[in-house]
Amino acid sequence: MNKTEFIKRLAKRSGHTQPATEAFLNHLFDEIITELCEGEVIPFTNFMTFSAEAREPRRVRNPKTGETFMLPSVVRLSVKASPRLMTILNGSGDLPASGLTKKDPSTARHKAARDE
Repeated sequence: MNKTEFIKRLAKRSGHTQPATEAFLNHLFDEIITELCEGEVIPFTNFMTFSAEAREPRRVRNPKTGETFMLPSVVRLSVKASPRLMTILNGSGDLPASGLTKKDPSTARHKAARDE
């Protein structure tokens, strides 16, 4: 599915026009990018958590030539799926008709198991 198909499906499901849905989605992406650039962690409960992690400069070696050199520092995007999303993707849970953000008591079990 590409972005256009996604927007069309989302617009139909939400009852909004495609241009309004596309504008909202573009604003959402812009805001996520802005917050990541400012070093914020963006948790979407029962979906995913996005964060940007700085990686320090490091010395590496070219295995072919043996030459060593420094790689500059970089920022890497980290995307972590929620336990509920992983349960759904692995076929152990059902996707609610109203979406992922609906409260699910099984999420507490995942958190309790992870904290032990």
